[in-house]
Amino acid sequence: MVERPEEHEWSSYQAFVGQCVPPEWLQQEFILAYFSDKVKVAHKRYRNFVEGLLDKTYENPLKGAFAGILGDVGFVEEVRARHLEGKETGRDVPALRELIARPSPKQIIEASRRYQLKLEKDESLRLVVEKARDLLKI
Repeated sequence: MVERPEEHEWSSYQAFVGQCVPPEWLQQEFILAYFSDKVKVAHKRYRNFVEGLLDKTYENPLKGAFAGILGDVGFVEEVRARHLEGKETGRDVPALRELIARPSPKQIIEASRRYQLKLEKDESLRLVVEKARDLLKI
């Protein structure tokens, strides 16, 4: 753990507060726009925002996330349906395991009931065939 965000080796904090040139891949515009449309002002307000949270207890902003997706159940279902249907789970994206559609307990019970009825029907049919063979001496 580090005392200050700028001490973290892999943090983008220094770029977000204007202390270094951001790497080419770092997209800052969206986040900084929440603080100001002027870059220098946004850097300062972002720094103030982060430093205002140091040494304070606050609720985890990802508390409501499901498998890394922020949103209500409907939104998570939409993401699942549009982008994850048919995807293989694996070590590369372990969060997919949480998002794979699974049958509900009600669906499992219904499928078990149908299977049990099929077994009972098959057993009844077997008994009828066996009795018919006995009667016909086949």
